[in-house]
Amino acid sequence: MIYIIITLIVIAATCNAVMDTIKHHWGESIFARKLVVGKWAHTFFHKLGWRNSYINGDPKQGKVKWKFLGRSFTPHPAFLDAWHSCKSIMLICLFTAMSLGLYMEPKFSPLGKWPDTILLIVLIGLLWIFTFNAFYDKIFKA
Repeated sequence: MIYIIITLIVIAATCNAVMDTIKHHWGESIFARKLVVGKWAHTFFHKLGWRNSYINGDPKQGKVKWKFLGRSFTPHPAFLDAWHSCKSIMLICLFTAMSLGLYMEPKFSPLGKWPDTILLIVLIGLLWIFTFNAFYDKIFKA
C-alpha cells in the first residue's frame, strides 16, 4: 500500500509543479517553447484558458455545452484547461493517499501507529519537496 501512496504523492506534486510553472514561469517553460502549439495554447496558457469556457473563445456566443446521455450541460473548468485539470488531479491524489494512509498497519515502530504516522508525514513531505522541485526547477524548464 505504501507504493500506491508514494505514487499518488509523486503525481500530486508533479501536478502542482505543472500548475506553478503554467502560472508563474510560462515564458521559460517547456510548455511554451516545446510542447504547446496551436489550439493547445489555450489549454495550457493560463491567461487564455478562460476562453475555453466559451464557444469559439467568445463570451458573446455563450458557454460551451457538452452532451452526455442525451443531456446538455456546461462542463466544469477542471475539464477545460490544464491548470484546473492538474488542480483536480492533485487534490484527488492527495485525498486518496490520506485515506489509504488511515488503513496502514504499523510497520516501522513497535510503539504503534503514531510514530509510524509521523515518520510517514515527514517522508511524504520530503518526497513532495523533491518531486516538486525536480519538475518545477529542472524538467519543466525549456
